[in-house]
Amino acid sequence: MESPGLKDRFSRQTILPGVGAEGQAKWESASVQLAGEGSALEAAQTALSRSGLSRLKLLDPQEKAGLSPVGLILVVTRDSDWRRRLNRQVRSTAQAALFAWRGGSGFSLFLKGSSKGCPCLECFEASNPKAFSVPVGKAAEISAGEFALDRIMGAMAATEALQWILRGTSPLEGKVWMNSFEDGLSLQHEVRASANCPAASSEAGKAPIP
Repeated sequence: MESPGLKDRFSRQTILPGVGAEGQAKWESASVQLAGEGSALEAAQTALSRSGLSRLKLLDPQEKAGLSPVGLILVVTRDSDWRRRLNRQVRSTAQAALFAWRGGSGFSLFLKGSSKGCPCLECFEASNPKAFSVPVGKAAEISAGEFALDRIMGAMAATEALQWILRGTSPLEGKVWMNSFEDGLSLQHEVRASANCPAASSEAGKAPIP
């Protein structure tokens, strides 16, 4: 017999508008693969687990096998090469993926829906390389600030992932959501297919994978 504690574990979530018992069931049955490291990974993993998502696989950057068929790939890594490799896998398998990365004084999110090819993360990177750079400051400021920003980024990425699982769609699909804490700015940038996309060039045999 199920204990009252387990039965009521997610009661506060099921009373939320737009969630309910049906939405909670979607979270509990969803499968997500999570790529990342550090406090961003920890924050994302904690948020997803506490929402009831139990089918959560942590990806190893050294793992060469392809992605498993899951509902969503969540990428919160600082490793740009790993991020690009995952982008190329999801664009070839038509799996939905949510990418989060640090840039400037804040972070950005990009949601690629279940579609092959461009537009993709590298289309945006080719057109906006500065959106992926983090300024260098004093060591103490970086240590304290980056830890907090990484945790915020991981939590926000998990929140958007849960919304995608709940609805199967998102207003962020095909867009980059950029947030700057220094300037207090938050804006969305539509991602369009780029003729300079390295992923597309590589698939066409025009250039090696960087």
